Amino acid sequence: MNFKVPTTAEDIAGEKLADDIRKEQDKLKEADLVIFQFPMYWFSVPAILKGWMDGVLTKGFAYTDEQGFAEGLFNGTKALLSFTTGSQESMFSMQDVNGDIKDTLCPILQATLCYCGFNVLEPHIFRSPSCVTDAERRDMLAAWQDRIQEELLPAQLKPEISQKASESGASSKSKDLKRAGM
Repeated sequence: MNFKVPTTAEDIAGEKLADDIRKEQDKLKEADLVIFQFPMYWFSVPAILKGWMDGVLTKGFAYTDEQGFAEGLFNGTKALLSFTTGSQESMFSMQDVNGDIKDTLCPILQATLCYCGFNVLEPHIFRSPSCVTDAERRDMLAAWQDRIQEELLPAQLKPEISQKASESGASSKSKDLKRAGM
C-alpha cells in the first residue's frame, strides 16, 4: 500500500480522486470483510489509519446524507477491529482509569463504520501483549486464528474443510487455513 497521509484538498477535489484513494476504494468495493488491524494509540486508531478513513471513506462513496447506518453504502460488508492495547483488561471497565472499552470504541464503531453501513463485528482485542508470557501470546494468536477462520469461511464450508483436514491427518488449524486458500 502506498497511501499518502494526510489527505489534501487536491486529493478529494471535484469528481476526480487521487489515484491512491481510488485504488483503496476499489479494494473496499470488492471486500466482504474489512479487518482494521492496529495498535490502539491514545484510545483511538493511529493517525495513519485515521487519515486512511478520512481520505477513503468519502461522501458519495461510503455514505450520503440520505443513506447512513442500516441504509449505508457498505450495508452487507463486514468490518472487524483487531487491535492491541497497552493496558490490561482490568483497566478498561466503568470503575477503572481508562473507562469502558465500548465507550472508547464508540466513535470508530458507531460514528464511522456503522454510519457507512458496515456490519460491525465484535472487536478482537489483544490486551497488553507485551506484558504477558510467550504461552499467553501463543494463546492470543490461536484465538485470533480461530476467529479469522470463523469470520472468513462460510458456515457450509467449515465442516468440509475440517473433514479434509481429518482425512489427511492434519491437526493444526494453520493447515486448515492453508487448505482454505488463506
